[in-house]
Amino acid sequence: MRFGVMVVCLAAALLAFGGFLLYASRTKNVVLFSHGTPEVPQGRMLAVFNPFRDRASERTAERLIDDLRSDKCGQIVRDLNGNSNYDPRICSVMNKTTGHSLVWRQDGESTRILVYGVPEKSARLWVVMRRDEVGFIVSTVSVVR
Repeated sequence: MRFGVMVVCLAAALLAFGGFLLYASRTKNVVLFSHGTPEVPQGRMLAVFNPFRDRASERTAERLIDDLRSDKCGQIVRDLNGNSNYDPRICSVMNKTTGHSLVWRQDGESTRILVYGVPEKSARLWVVMRRDEVGFIVSTVSVVR
């Protein structure tokens, strides 16, 4: 009797997981489920991302984040945001941090917004990208604490 219940539970779990994968493979949505808001760094944010999404913009943002942790952070931010919009908080947040995670992503026709949580500094790094001839490139970066 117990074996039969286990088989039914396993079959139901496999059916649900298969349905999730089928839905994820057919939808264009990048975020399948989210709870919370990316604007509040201290708040809880839960997002389930589509495992079949295009990750090219995320790889670009990861390279930017690695560069922001280097000694060249100030120059990179000035070049991206323009000298008049330089925000020194970006470098102070990213300096000497090791961890970050993608907490939100919004894709549009010509823009993409990626929000990364930086738990060591209780901050969120916003990376905005725009479409260019070569694909999506970083246009601005900002931080919310």
